[in-house]
Amino acid sequence: MSLVFFLLRALLRAEWLAGAVLVLALAIAPSGLTSGQEWSWIAAVFAVVGGVTFLLVLMRVGLLALISVGFFQHFLESMLTTDFSAWYADNSLFVLLVLAVLASFAFRTAIAGQSLFSGARLDG
Repeated sequence: MSLVFFLLRALLRAEWLAGAVLVLALAIAPSGLTSGQEWSWIAAVFAVVGGVTFLLVLMRVGLLALISVGFFQHFLESMLTTDFSAWYADNSLFVLLVLAVLASFAFRTAIAGQSLFSGARLDG
Protein backbone atom coordinates (compact mmCIF):
# COMPACT_ATOMS: atom_id res chain seq x y z
CA MET A 1 0.00 0.00 0.00
CA SER A 2 2.94 2.32 0.59
CA LEU A 3 4.05 1.88 -3.00
CA VAL A 4 0.54 2.51 -4.31
CA PHE A 5 0.30 5.67 -2.21
CA PHE A 6 3.71 6.83 -3.45
CA LEU A 7 2.74 6.22 -7.08
CA LEU A 8 -0.61 7.97 -6.65
CA ARG A 9 1.13 10.92 -5.00
CA ALA A 10 3.59 11.17 -7.91
CA LEU A 11 0.81 10.83 -10.47
CA LEU A 12 -1.73 13.20 -8.89
CA ARG A 13 0.85 15.63 -7.42
CA ALA A 14 -1.27 16.20 -4.33
CA GLU A 15 -0.84 14.29 -1.10
CA TRP A 16 -4.42 14.71 0.10
CA LEU A 17 -5.84 13.68 -3.28
CA ALA A 18 -3.64 10.57 -3.43
CA GLY A 19 -4.78 9.64 0.08
CA ALA A 20 -8.43 10.13 -0.80
CA VAL A 21 -8.11 8.00 -3.95
CA LEU A 22 -6.34 5.24 -2.01
CA VAL A 23 -8.97 5.19 0.76
CA LEU A 24 -11.76 5.23 -1.84
CA ALA A 25 -10.16 2.30 -3.66
CA LEU A 26 -9.90 0.41 -0.38
CA ALA A 27 -13.57 1.08 0.35
CA ILE A 28 -14.77 -0.03 -3.07
CA ALA A 29 -12.72 -3.21 -3.23
CA PRO A 30 -12.34 -4.60 0.29
CA SER A 31 -10.45 -7.84 0.75
CA GLY A 32 -13.68 -9.83 0.80
CA LEU A 33 -14.02 -9.52 -2.96
CA THR A 34 -10.73 -11.29 -3.60
CA SER A 35 -11.76 -14.33 -1.57
CA GLY A 36 -15.11 -14.77 -3.32
CA GLN A 37 -17.24 -13.22 -0.58
CA GLU A 38 -19.92 -10.63 -1.13
CA TRP A 39 -19.14 -6.94 -0.81
CA SER A 40 -20.54 -5.52 2.40
CA TRP A 41 -20.80 -2.11 4.01
CA ILE A 42 -19.15 -3.36 7.18
CA ALA A 43 -16.08 -4.53 5.26
CA ALA A 44 -15.99 -1.18 3.44
CA VAL A 45 -16.15 0.76 6.71
CA PHE A 46 -13.33 -1.29 8.20
CA ALA A 47 -11.31 -0.86 5.00
CA VAL A 48 -11.77 2.92 5.16
CA VAL A 49 -10.82 3.04 8.84
CA GLY A 50 -7.78 0.87 8.15
CA GLY A 51 -6.75 2.97 5.17
CA VAL A 52 -7.11 6.24 7.05
CA THR A 53 -5.16 4.81 9.98
CA PHE A 54 -2.46 3.61 7.59
CA LEU A 55 -2.16 7.03 5.98
CA LEU A 56 -2.18 8.90 9.29
CA VAL A 57 0.58 6.73 10.72
CA LEU A 58 2.60 6.97 7.52
CA MET A 59 2.27 10.74 7.20
CA ARG A 60 2.51 11.64 10.88
CA VAL A 61 5.31 9.42 12.22
CA GLY A 62 6.82 7.73 9.18
CA LEU A 63 7.60 4.43 7.59
CA LEU A 64 9.40 2.86 10.58
CA ALA A 65 6.32 3.31 12.76
CA LEU A 66 4.17 1.83 10.00
CA ILE A 67 6.43 -1.21 9.80
CA SER A 68 6.22 -1.58 13.59
CA VAL A 69 2.43 -1.43 13.44
CA GLY A 70 2.43 -4.16 10.79
CA PHE A 71 4.80 -6.28 12.89
CA PHE A 72 2.63 -6.02 16.00
CA GLN A 73 -0.57 -6.53 14.03
CA HIS A 74 0.78 -9.71 12.42
CA PHE A 75 1.72 -11.25 15.76
CA LEU A 76 -1.51 -10.21 17.46
CA GLU A 77 -3.69 -11.58 14.67
CA SER A 78 -1.86 -14.82 13.97
CA MET A 79 -0.42 -15.93 17.30
CA LEU A 80 -2.82 -14.75 19.95
CA THR A 81 -5.71 -16.76 21.36
CA THR A 82 -8.36 -16.02 23.93
CA ASP A 83 -9.00 -19.70 24.62
CA PHE A 84 -6.61 -20.31 27.52
CA SER A 85 -7.61 -23.96 27.72
CA ALA A 86 -6.03 -24.61 24.31
CA TRP A 87 -2.72 -26.44 24.19
CA TYR A 88 -0.98 -23.48 22.54
CA ALA A 89 -2.19 -20.86 25.04
CA ASP A 90 1.23 -20.67 26.72
CA ASN A 91 2.80 -19.76 23.37
CA SER A 92 0.19 -17.04 22.99
CA LEU A 93 1.01 -15.64 26.42
CA PHE A 94 4.72 -15.71 25.59
CA VAL A 95 4.12 -13.70 22.38
CA LEU A 96 2.01 -11.23 24.35
CA LEU A 97 4.79 -10.87 26.94
CA VAL A 98 7.44 -10.28 24.26
CA LEU A 99 5.26 -7.66 22.54
CA ALA A 100 4.63 -5.93 25.89
CA VAL A 101 8.36 -5.83 26.63
CA LEU A 102 9.10 -4.41 23.17
CA ALA A 103 6.37 -1.78 23.56
CA SER A 104 7.65 -0.84 27.03
CA PHE A 105 11.21 -0.50 25.74
CA ALA A 106 10.06 1.60 22.78
CA PHE A 107 7.98 3.84 25.04
CA ARG A 108 10.84 4.33 27.49
CA THR A 109 13.20 5.14 24.63
CA ALA A 110 10.69 7.54 23.06
CA ILE A 111 10.26 9.64 26.20
CA ALA A 112 14.09 9.85 26.53
CA GLY A 113 14.36 10.36 30.27
CA GLN A 114 11.43 12.75 30.61
CA SER A 115 9.10 12.39 33.54
CA LEU A 116 5.86 10.71 32.63
CA PHE A 117 3.45 12.77 34.75
CA SER A 118 5.07 16.19 35.07
CA GLY A 119 6.67 18.63 32.69
CA ALA A 120 10.08 18.40 34.40
CA ARG A 121 12.91 16.23 33.12
CA LEU A 122 14.45 13.54 35.32
CA ASP A 123 17.98 14.87 34.94
CA GLY A 124 17.12 18.40 35.98
